[in-house]
Amino acid sequence: MTQSIQTFAAQAGQTALREAPRIAAAYAADQATLAATNILFGPVKRTRAGRPLEEIRILTAGEGGGIPRVYGRARVGGQIIWASDVSETTFTQTSTTGAKGVKRASETSATEYRYKVSVAIALCDGELIRIGRVWADGNLITLADFDYRIYHGTEDQSPDPLIEALDGTAPAYKGTAYIVIEELDLAPFGNRIPQFNFEIVCPVGESDPDDMEQAIRAVTLIPGSGEAVYAMEPVFETTGEGVTTALNRHNGLGLPDAEASLDELQAVLPNLESVSLVVSWFGDDLRAGHCQVRPGTERPERVSEPDLWSVNGETRAEVRPLTQNGETPSYGGTPSDESVKAIIQDIKARGLAVTFHPFVLMDIPADNALNDPSGAPSQPPYPWRGRIRADSEVDDSSAAVRAQVDQFFDSYEVMALHYAELCAEAGGVETFLIGSELRGLTRLRDESGAFPAVQRLIQLAQAVKAILPAATITYGADWSEYGSYVPSDALSDLYYPLDPLWADSSIGAIGIDNYFPLTDWREGEGHLDAAEAEGPYDLDYIASRVAGGEGFDWYYASEADRQEQVRTPITDGAFGEPHVFRPKDLISWWSLPHEERSAGSKTGATPWVPQSKPILFTEIGCAAIDKGANQPNVFLDPKSSESFAPHFSTGARDDRAQRAALEAQHRYWSKPQNNPASSVYGGSMLDASRMAVYCWDARPFPEFPARQSLWADAGNWTTGHWLNGRAGKVRLSRLIEALGREAGLFAINASACDQLLSGYVVSEPMTARQAIEPLLDLYQLDTWAREGVVYVAPRHGTEELSVDEGDLVLRGDRQPLALDHRQAEELPAALSLTYADELSGFGLKIVEARDETDPGGRTARIGTSVIMEEGEARARARAILAEARGMDLTASFALPELADGIEPGTVLRLTGEEGALTLRVTAMTETDIRAIDTVRTDPGLFAVTYEGIAASPDLLPVTYGAVLLGALDIPLLTEGSTEAQLWLAAFAEPWPGGVAVYRQGEAALLARLSRQSPMGRLTAPLAPGTAGRWDRGSTLSLSLPAGSLESRPEADILAGAQLAAVETPRGWELLQFQSAALQPDGTWQLSGFLRGRNGTEEEAAAGADTGSRIVLLDEASSLPLPPDRWGITEAITYGPEGAEPGAYPYREGSIALEGRGARPLSPVHLRAENAAGTTTLHWIRRTRIGGDRFSSGDIPLGETEEHYEINVFDQNGALLETIETTAPTASFAQANAHSVTVAQRSSVYGAGRAASLVL
Repeated sequence: MTQSIQTFAAQAGQTALREAPRIAAAYAADQATLAATNILFGPVKRTRAGRPLEEIRILTAGEGGGIPRVYGRARVGGQIIWASDVSETTFTQTSTTGAKGVKRASETSATEYRYKVSVAIALCDGELIRIGRVWADGNLITLADFDYRIYHGTEDQSPDPLIEALDGTAPAYKGTAYIVIEELDLAPFGNRIPQFNFEIVCPVGESDPDDMEQAIRAVTLIPGSGEAVYAMEPVFETTGEGVTTALNRHNGLGLPDAEASLDELQAVLPNLESVSLVVSWFGDDLRAGHCQVRPGTERPERVSEPDLWSVNGETRAEVRPLTQNGETPSYGGTPSDESVKAIIQDIKARGLAVTFHPFVLMDIPADNALNDPSGAPSQPPYPWRGRIRADSEVDDSSAAVRAQVDQFFDSYEVMALHYAELCAEAGGVETFLIGSELRGLTRLRDESGAFPAVQRLIQLAQAVKAILPAATITYGADWSEYGSYVPSDALSDLYYPLDPLWADSSIGAIGIDNYFPLTDWREGEGHLDAAEAEGPYDLDYIASRVAGGEGFDWYYASEADRQEQVRTPITDGAFGEPHVFRPKDLISWWSLPHEERSAGSKTGATPWVPQSKPILFTEIGCAAIDKGANQPNVFLDPKSSESFAPHFSTGARDDRAQRAALEAQHRYWSKPQNNPASSVYGGSMLDASRMAVYCWDARPFPEFPARQSLWADAGNWTTGHWLNGRAGKVRLSRLIEALGREAGLFAINASACDQLLSGYVVSEPMTARQAIEPLLDLYQLDTWAREGVVYVAPRHGTEELSVDEGDLVLRGDRQPLALDHRQAEELPAALSLTYADELSGFGLKIVEARDETDPGGRTARIGTSVIMEEGEARARARAILAEARGMDLTASFALPELADGIEPGTVLRLTGEEGALTLRVTAMTETDIRAIDTVRTDPGLFAVTYEGIAASPDLLPVTYGAVLLGALDIPLLTEGSTEAQLWLAAFAEPWPGGVAVYRQGEAALLARLSRQSPMGRLTAPLAPGTAGRWDRGSTLSLSLPAGSLESRPEADILAGAQLAAVETPRGWELLQFQSAALQPDGTWQLSGFLRGRNGTEEEAAAGADTGSRIVLLDEASSLPLPPDRWGITEAITYGPEGAEPGAYPYREGSIALEGRGARPLSPVHLRAENAAGTTTLHWIRRTRIGGDRFSSGDIPLGETEEHYEINVFDQNGALLETIETTAPTASFAQANAHSVTVAQRSSVYGAGRAASLVL
């Protein structure tokens, strides 16, 4: 019998949200007044409609339970809509453990009850794109560890087969996204269904083909450096035996970082077709003749597994260690060859094309003493590779240049050819770049005027083409490098240095890294572009500059000209061909012959054949920074000399700037008139499907950038080129319109709301007003109606119309102008904003903005279901507070009915007796006159300047590496046991909760170790010791990878505590220690020993060398070791319980089995008597079993029969006689006898260890 818990919250929510629309004008007027006065005149404490955000995260089950509506990315708790009956299984395990010492081990039998249940959890109303992270009881878990199915909330989804199988019939829950978890083991959660939370991503409204997410079909995958960053399987660093740290599993999904990132990439960019993979080696000098390009490692001493790391056959110990920037490496190391091959194959398996991009990063630290080509005594830190040039500025156009270029390419080509071979091994790639942006090299000339770097690139392209004949080979030229070149010392000369490369038959396309300047936006209204656009995000304006503006129509001849906007037209007075000087005139460059010039005269055409090959934008991008489109190629990186903000940028983060630049360029190049077809090959000039947008990071969002302690460059994400965390954001305009449409308010236009947000949650049924109102407050929006349409737009404070006080009309008996000044104490002094933090696991956070000039003033509070980052939250709190405090004056007046262009939100400049007032219209009433209510405003009240990253990410799910296993075939330890036993000890940090041991080739579990045993290594030799007495003079020094030891009283030692096994040349010595002291260097020193325990006297006498293993046996477990296993070498495999055997982290090992637990101990007190030529021996036997029972009289036999073997030897060691006896005495007559040995025999094992005596 199953239980079906139906919920109708989704339908109810839609019904409420979609209640009959209000009259548009009334709705807008109401909202405009409300938005203008909420914070200023409202209560100090604001209450947001709907449940508090944390409440919607509680997993619930019940009739009528609510299911949230999610827009974008959010964390939800969900609603159980179906559950199976609970199934019970029992698991009985018998184990033997060391239990604190010699002869004190115990055998236990325990029965575990395991409960499992299958559940269906509704996640949200409407369609779901994907599930991200999952929490159980507040802890991140790995969804891949469960058997689950996701239903995306489509209207055509089918019922779940499990629910159908158990219930007979089952609803499909159409329009509701839900997850079915099958056979959920409840034991890890206290035998109950845990509180699940899910990170989900949902669409908002209808997609637009021009949206960045829809338009992008190719990306550049970085970081290019990071030894395991591209690994598609977990890679661990081993910092001690059994101690591992995951190098590439830093995400809440429990997946390798690159896999998680690629999953997200395909989810947020659904039309993606191609990935350009960046892999970096490192240059060490800007002087071409001194620069070596080689792979680099973060730490030569690092040990990783299972990928041991090698690049081009070199190990970490053989490559160059990277420089340090403070306490961390300047870069991540070069990705291992195995990981590069794996990610190429993974990308292709996803149905995506691969472009391979070998990359040079310059590892030149700030404290270098390298002579700069300019003559400076040092080189700039961490510069751009495009600055590699001649060793000295005077070397250009000399014979020295060719030798310097050859010196550079001799090491550079090793990298390119190595990766060409690697790509071939990986099954090939679609496109291979032989390099990129070597601008300083490709413009160097030798004494003959030739360009030697270009010649070497041609040779390299030919060599790569031979390795990858099916691939398109190209070079990613810098946007300032691909075309014409005018030397600074010969302004009447004109060259096309790369044309021989572009024309070569091995090159299949023209590669350009497109970072052309687009806009020339400045602050204020007085700059030249202000009259051409509505703002810096105007797509038509930006698109008009793709092939226009700077670099096409005009240029700035100097920095002073740029500051003053003195634009010099691009012309060609000599030949009337201005296109040769226009880097942005791609059509002319591509479609026309290229004629070079010398001393002002044309010297002939280059080898370039017009329209012969397509153009590829091997990179295209824009930083998410204020006015990014002004200078898309620059970025902020504190460690680098290349750290710049764009021209006239404030340096503040601006995701909209990046989005607008990318959308405008994709829109522009998608139009046939801007991208003509070739008469040679028939295709378009530009392959728009391969515009590789820079960049997507293999380190997944939000872990990158939230986990700043892991990645030194995480702070650069704030204003960098990254798409992670930005692609997939929700347009505020689309959200508002979607909320309106779902409420039946179809005539709503919010297109002016260009802000972006991560997500929004409507937690329960509510009206459109209740859903939209919090957005109006948070984003400082106005609403108004015009001709039946509700408009929503952000407030701006910029004057749009001027009104003179003399134009005002009387309103009955009221004055034409009524001013109301608010006192300071009436204004809020602080604003507290509660929100869900995207970078901190969506936890609720509170930020506060305060006017320090009013420390005792009241605090206004806003709570919102908007998902955002702390930097944005603080910025919005400051802006809202600034506006609230700026609204210290209201003005009411009336204008004639004919006054046009005024509506709520309009900003007026009112000039009168009190001077000029800047006022924003908050409400209007139209009769025979137009009555207007306004409030003081200012453009500066709406500035939202983001701060840097502040995050408190959740603890990650633990990733378990390989474990350390000790298998000890030693004498019996277990009281009451008569059979040999194999003792197993395991250690791991982190401990996986259990270790599974299997015989190789067998599926049945051999052993499960639930407790770990400390295991270490001797750091100094252990001197030989004697059994049967206290050794208080010796010490034993050891290192433990983790854990601690303790000292115990002597009585505990005598009772069997502190038992350890030490590896000696003779086997495992069993000893006990009384004292353990931690040393300053982190090692431990043991003392107070009982040596040679349980018959291991010979091992004690052998001593132990430095590096020998030591195992603490208190928590070890044993297995029976039957005689049929003796004398063989057992092959085993072992690893963390729950992991799949057969691959890492499972390891293989072997154990030589002898059954030493069944070996009889050597007799003691052996003595000889001589009488009349006969030697009589006497001894006392020892027992393996029950030997500590001193009150029991005779020593227990411990074997099936008493049996001894005596061997008699002469002084040369030759055997004279063997005697067998069943009593502890024997006689023989041998005149030449020199020594004897006596051993007890076992019917199963044979002769045990012997006692010896020299006669």
